[in-house]
Amino acid sequence: AYSIALGRFDEGRRYAGEALILARQTATRRLLAWAMQHLAAAAILGADPQTTSAVRLLGFVDQVVMQLVSSRPPTEQREYDRVLSALHGTFGEDELAKLRASGEDLSEDQAVEIALKLSAGAPEAPS
Repeated sequence: AYSIALGRFDEGRRYAGEALILARQTATRRLLAWAMQHLAAAAILGADPQTTSAVRLLGFVDQVVMQLVSSRPPTEQREYDRVLSALHGTFGEDELAKLRASGEDLSEDQAVEIALKLSAGAPEAPS
């Protein structure tokens, strides 16, 4: 989240990809949702060509968050608000609502598949 907040999208994507894998291995659904939100944010804010997939993933995350917590923690909420602001400049309200709604119907496996594709765009860290 902090890398993304600083505009270091590739770094944030890399960390979020690692978090996604760990959350999946430990079956921690809340952490899985945050990792997915970070991957979507990195794609959307970093002008990734996979923005449509990222918006669908965000719709899935919204569903999980509603099921698991009453509200997003402040760090997650700031990122989410920033992403929504960017999306309103990219998509019309109706198109954005349709894309997010299509993400609500994803299974967790489908959402993980999208998230992994988004994480694949992160370059490797220098040795």
